[in-house]
Amino acid sequence: MSIEDKHFTQLARDAATDISSIAEKEVRLARIEMKENMRDAVNGVTELITSLAILIPAFTIALAACGFGLATIDGVSTWGGLAIVAGVAAIAGFALMSAGKGSLKPGALFPTKTATNIRRDAETVKEAV
Repeated sequence: MSIEDKHFTQLARDAATDISSIAEKEVRLARIEMKENMRDAVNGVTELITSLAILIPAFTIALAACGFGLATIDGVSTWGGLAIVAGVAAIAGFALMSAGKGSLKPGALFPTKTATNIRRDAETVKEAV
Protein backbone atom coordinates (compact mmCIF):
# COMPACT_ATOMS: atom_id res chain seq x y z
CA MET A 1 0.00 0.00 0.00
CA SER A 2 1.46 3.35 -0.98
CA ILE A 3 1.68 6.41 1.23
CA GLU A 4 -1.09 8.09 -0.77
CA ASP A 5 -3.40 5.10 -0.22
CA LYS A 6 -2.71 5.18 3.52
CA HIS A 7 -3.31 8.92 3.59
CA PHE A 8 -6.62 8.51 1.71
CA THR A 9 -7.65 5.65 3.99
CA GLN A 10 -6.94 7.76 7.07
CA LEU A 11 -8.88 10.69 5.59
CA ALA A 12 -11.85 8.45 4.83
CA ARG A 13 -11.72 7.00 8.36
CA ASP A 14 -11.54 10.50 9.87
CA ALA A 15 -14.47 11.67 7.71
CA ALA A 16 -16.58 8.69 8.79
CA THR A 17 -15.75 9.38 12.44
CA ASP A 18 -16.60 13.06 12.06
CA ILE A 19 -19.91 12.30 10.33
CA SER A 20 -20.80 9.82 13.05
CA SER A 21 -19.93 12.36 15.73
CA ILE A 22 -22.02 15.05 14.03
CA ALA A 23 -24.99 12.71 13.72
CA GLU A 24 -24.74 11.75 17.39
CA LYS A 25 -24.61 15.40 18.45
CA GLU A 26 -27.57 16.28 16.22
CA VAL A 27 -29.65 13.52 17.80
CA ARG A 28 -28.71 14.82 21.24
CA LEU A 29 -29.64 18.36 20.15
CA ALA A 30 -32.98 17.14 18.78
CA ARG A 31 -33.79 15.48 22.10
CA ILE A 32 -32.98 18.63 24.03
CA GLU A 33 -35.04 20.78 21.66
CA MET A 34 -38.01 18.40 21.87
CA LYS A 35 -37.84 18.49 25.68
CA GLU A 36 -37.80 22.29 25.64
CA ASN A 37 -40.73 22.41 23.19
CA MET A 38 -42.73 19.96 25.32
CA ARG A 39 -41.95 21.92 28.49
CA ASP A 40 -43.14 25.12 26.80
CA ALA A 41 -46.31 23.38 25.60
CA VAL A 42 -47.06 22.00 29.08
CA ASN A 43 -46.48 25.42 30.65
CA GLY A 44 -48.78 27.02 28.08
CA VAL A 45 -51.55 24.50 28.71
CA THR A 46 -51.18 24.93 32.49
CA GLU A 47 -51.47 28.70 32.18
CA LEU A 48 -54.45 28.35 29.88
CA ILE A 49 -56.31 26.02 32.26
CA THR A 50 -55.57 28.27 35.24
CA SER A 51 -56.80 31.37 33.42
CA LEU A 52 -59.95 29.58 32.28
CA ALA A 53 -60.71 28.49 35.84
CA ILE A 54 -60.73 32.16 36.80
CA LEU A 55 -62.28 33.67 33.69
CA ILE A 56 -65.23 31.31 33.15
CA PRO A 57 -67.11 32.24 36.36
CA ALA A 58 -66.28 35.94 35.92
CA PHE A 59 -67.44 35.91 32.31
CA THR A 60 -70.63 34.04 33.20
CA ILE A 61 -71.55 36.60 35.84
CA ALA A 62 -70.77 39.47 33.45
CA LEU A 63 -72.95 37.92 30.74
CA ALA A 64 -75.82 37.46 33.17
CA ALA A 65 -75.50 41.09 34.23
CA CYS A 66 -75.62 42.17 30.57
CA GLY A 67 -78.70 40.02 29.99
CA PHE A 68 -80.51 41.48 32.97
CA GLY A 69 -79.38 44.94 31.87
CA LEU A 70 -80.99 44.40 28.46
CA ALA A 71 -84.15 43.25 30.22
CA THR A 72 -84.54 46.71 31.74
CA ILE A 73 -85.12 48.14 28.26
CA ASP A 74 -88.84 48.55 27.53
CA GLY A 75 -90.21 45.67 25.52
CA VAL A 76 -87.40 43.19 26.24
CA SER A 77 -88.18 40.32 28.57
CA THR A 78 -85.63 38.82 30.92
CA TRP A 79 -85.31 35.65 28.87
CA GLY A 80 -85.00 37.74 25.69
CA GLY A 81 -82.14 39.81 27.11
CA LEU A 82 -80.35 36.69 28.28
CA ALA A 83 -80.89 34.99 24.90
CA ILE A 84 -79.42 37.97 23.00
CA VAL A 85 -76.33 38.02 25.24
CA ALA A 86 -75.95 34.23 25.00
CA GLY A 87 -76.10 34.38 21.19
CA VAL A 88 -73.45 37.11 20.96
CA ALA A 89 -71.23 35.24 23.43
CA ALA A 90 -71.62 31.98 21.48
CA ILE A 91 -70.55 33.65 18.22
CA ALA A 92 -67.52 35.21 19.92
CA GLY A 93 -66.67 31.89 21.58
CA PHE A 94 -66.75 29.96 18.31
CA ALA A 95 -64.55 32.58 16.64
CA LEU A 96 -61.99 32.33 19.44
CA MET A 97 -62.12 28.54 19.37
CA SER A 98 -61.38 28.50 15.65
CA ALA A 99 -58.40 30.82 16.13
CA GLY A 100 -57.12 28.65 18.99
CA LYS A 101 -57.34 25.47 16.93
CA GLY A 102 -55.22 27.07 14.25
CA SER A 103 -52.39 27.80 16.69
CA LEU A 104 -52.35 24.26 18.13
CA LYS A 105 -50.55 22.66 15.21
CA PRO A 106 -48.54 19.46 15.69
CA GLY A 107 -45.64 21.10 13.86
CA ALA A 108 -45.11 23.43 16.82
CA LEU A 109 -43.36 20.59 18.66
CA PHE A 110 -41.06 19.72 15.74
CA PRO A 111 -37.35 20.43 16.38
CA THR A 112 -36.91 22.98 13.57
CA LYS A 113 -33.47 24.17 14.70
CA THR A 114 -32.12 20.64 14.65
CA ALA A 115 -33.64 19.93 11.25
CA THR A 116 -31.97 23.07 9.88
CA ASN A 117 -28.62 22.00 11.35
CA ILE A 118 -28.92 18.52 9.88
CA ARG A 119 -29.70 19.95 6.44
CA ARG A 120 -26.74 22.30 6.69
CA ASP A 121 -24.44 19.47 7.83
CA ALA A 122 -25.60 17.24 4.99
CA GLU A 123 -24.91 19.99 2.46
CA THR A 124 -21.44 20.55 3.95
CA VAL A 125 -20.64 16.85 3.70
CA LYS A 126 -21.88 16.75 0.07
CA GLU A 127 -19.69 19.71 -0.81
CA ALA A 128 -16.66 18.16 0.90
CA VAL A 129 -17.03 14.85 -0.94
